[in-house]
Amino acid sequence: MYHSIHIIQFISFLVSQFTNAVLLYLIYTKTQKTFGQYRYLMAAFSIYAIIYNYVDLLAEPLVLIEEQIPNVLVRLEGPKLSLIFIPPFLLSVTWFLFCLFGLEMSSEKQQILKIPLEEKYAEDSFRATFVSEGSMSHRTKELNRQLFITLSLQTLLPFLLMYIPVGLLFFLPLFEANIGFLGPTAAASTASYPAIEPLIAIFCITTFRKSLICYKRDGKVSSTAAISTA
Repeated sequence: MYHSIHIIQFISFLVSQFTNAVLLYLIYTKTQKTFGQYRYLMAAFSIYAIIYNYVDLLAEPLVLIEEQIPNVLVRLEGPKLSLIFIPPFLLSVTWFLFCLFGLEMSSEKQQILKIPLEEKYAEDSFRATFVSEGSMSHRTKELNRQLFITLSLQTLLPFLLMYIPVGLLFFLPLFEANIGFLGPTAAASTASYPAIEPLIAIFCITTFRKSLICYKRDGKVSSTAAISTA
C-alpha cells in the first residue's frame, strides 16, 4: 500500500511540474493586457505549487496509525458536549461583528480615500461606491464570469483533496472511529492536488484553453467543375 502511495506522489510531482509550467507560460504570454495585476497572483500560486511538490517529494509524508487514542470526549458527555462548539461560535460572531462595523464605509474613510482616488482614478470618494455590472463591456463580464468559476473550483478542490482528508485524521479519532484507510488516502490526495489545480485555470479560462486546443471550424469550400462531353 505505502509503495503505491510513493508511486502516486512521484507521478503527481511530474504532472505538477508540467501543468504548472504550462500555466506559467500561458500567464506570461496571454494575460499581459487582460488580467492586469491578477496575473501575478496566479503566477504566485503556480510557483508555490511547484515548490510544494518538491517538498512533498523529498519528505514523502505518510501516516501510520497503530492504535486508536483514548476517547478524550468522555469528560464531555451529555450537555457538556456542547462546550466544544463555544470557541468556534465566539470566533464566528467576533468576525461577523468585525466585518459589519469595521469595514463599513464612513465619512472618515471617504476623506482618507479622497486624494488617492482623485489622483489615480479621477473619482470622488464621496460619490464612488462600486462599479456596476451594467457599465462593464461584454468582454469584461465574460472574463469575470470565467474567473469566478475558476476561483470557485480552486477553492473547492483543496477543500476536497486536502482539508477534508487531513482534517478527518485529527477529528475522527476523538470519536474512536476507525481511520486506518485515511492515512494513505490523505497522503495521495494532498500530493495530487498541486498537479490538478492548474488544470482548472487552463480549461476554465477561454484564453488559455484556446491556446492549447486546436478548434476546427466548419467551412464551406466551393468549387466549380467544368464537365465536357465529347
